[in-house]
Amino acid sequence: MVPTLFHTYNPAYYHAYIKNARFRTEHGCVEYRVIFTPELSNRYREMVKRVSDAGVRLRTWDLNHLEEENDLFTRLFNETFRSHWGFMPLSSAVMSELTVGFRDVLVRDFLIFAEVDGRPVGFVYSVPDLNQAFHRMGEKPVDENVAEFQRYVGEIDHGVLLIIGVDQGYRGRGINLGMAARSYLAMVERGYRSASYTVVMDDNWPSRKTAEKLGARVTRNFNIYRRELK
Repeated sequence: MVPTLFHTYNPAYYHAYIKNARFRTEHGCVEYRVIFTPELSNRYREMVKRVSDAGVRLRTWDLNHLEEENDLFTRLFNETFRSHWGFMPLSSAVMSELTVGFRDVLVRDFLIFAEVDGRPVGFVYSVPDLNQAFHRMGEKPVDENVAEFQRYVGEIDHGVLLIIGVDQGYRGRGINLGMAARSYLAMVERGYRSASYTVVMDDNWPSRKTAEKLGARVTRNFNIYRRELK
């Protein structure tokens, strides 16, 4: 299985090499994958309805004002992840690599903001799994074969929900499920067969439970290693 966008995946024996180099395992992460079914689509619609009935507005990003949406994305990211292990605040300029830099391949309906009484309280950043297209290109330079690459992009059938976050004061209301479900439904409507939910720290059980409620299962494990320098 080809690694999904933004992720690498190494053979299992690399672990022994790294351990023999006197690194230790600092933290584990998992990648989830869901195979879409009609039953799951019905579940997703119920999740969206539940939060909408509770007064939560789920809206797609405005790609015509992507710079402003990127600023909101950056602010929410820094606010919702500040207590996570390994967190480092990121600037709008850095985050724009995921938004403005991806303008040509972003799918509006995959990108969700949640609002309560007009206040943004959550976000989902999902993209097509461009690795499918890159893999099919082989060694051909994309800039010299744009039409072929665009054709492959149009044939992508896997999505990547890369980042999801909800403001701490609004957690526990199902907003996470509603946003993810809305994004996944858009993928289903686009003809996608599956999606990833990545990458989740081993001990981030709220996010892992979200993935499981969405029908996803662990398909890959990642390790973060550490070595003290003397």
